Parts: sequence; structure tokens; C-alpha cells
Amino acid sequence: MIDWRIRLARPGDGAAMSEIEASAAHLFEQYEEFDDLVIGAARTPQQFESIIRKGRSLVAELDGRIIGLAAAVPFSRELHLEELSVGCDWQGQGAGALLLSALCIDARASGFQAVTLETFCEVPWNRPFYGRRGFEVVEDLAAHPRLKEDLYRKISAGMPAHVRCAMIKFLT
Repeated sequence: MIDWRIRLARPGDGAAMSEIEASAAHLFEQYEEFDDLVIGAARTPQQFESIIRKGRSLVAELDGRIIGLAAAVPFSRELHLEELSVGCDWQGQGAGALLLSALCIDARASGFQAVTLETFCEVPWNRPFYGRRGFEVVEDLAAHPRLKEDLYRKISAGMPAHVRCAMIKFLT
């Protein structure tokens, strides 16, 4: 068993978080259907620092080195997971599941009613991963205008509509 340490992300973690997101994105290279899609560049350290200031992001450490992240921001009574990433060298060993579980536990203890996210529908470490952990696809986007707007923004930028979905996990 690997001895991960989960902690609240703190100022100064943005650079490592940006590197982790970029490292994790290499997994998409094995999927030909993503060759023509612009997945997007990793967030900059400054963008992660902005998310960190909102006080809801976690990192996984191993021997003092950040190896994974769960970057989240509050929206009213929901916590929105902006990014869940684990560095290439540590994928498939449980750090992502542990980060997601810790994020949900903290969100519930903090009074949030749900955790939301947007993800790729058919990638095994995306929608199916979250589904196994209690997240459901949001079928009625009209009931979740923030998620609907975010998805439509991605579609307007060229992402095919069938590729992305919004998901929610109710915490009560």
C-alpha cells in the first residue's frame, strides 16, 4: 500500500499542479478519436493559484512531492471539480480515487449539497471512473444552468457535443 498524504492545496502549489495536469494529459494520446480535438493546454500556475485561493482544492503528496490534485471551486451550495489529475508515473495506483473521496468528504462536512464536474463521456478514466464513485450524468441541463453554460461554451469552441457530459454527486 502506498502512503499517500492528502492535504489542502496552499499558495505556491500552482506550479506543481500545472505540471501534474500537463503530465496527466498525455493519457489522451492513446485515443485516436482525440487526435482532431483540441483538449486544451494545462492551466498555468497562476490559474491554479487563483483556484487555490478559493480554499477547496486538495493535493496528494508522496514523500513531500505533489503527485496528484483535485482542484475545486464553490458555486453556491455545490462544489465544482475543475480538474482531477494524477501524474503519469502515479496513475492507476489509487491516488485519484483517494483525492476524489477526500474532496467529497470535505465538501459534505463543509455543508455543500453536491459535487459537480464536466468530463469526457467515453474515456474510461473519466465518466465511467466518476460513475463508479456515485456521480450521475446530468440529463436535465436546464436544471443546472451553470453546467449547461460551461458545456455550451466548450461546444461553441469546437468540442463535439457528444464528447462531453456534466455529472453530479449529491452529498445528502
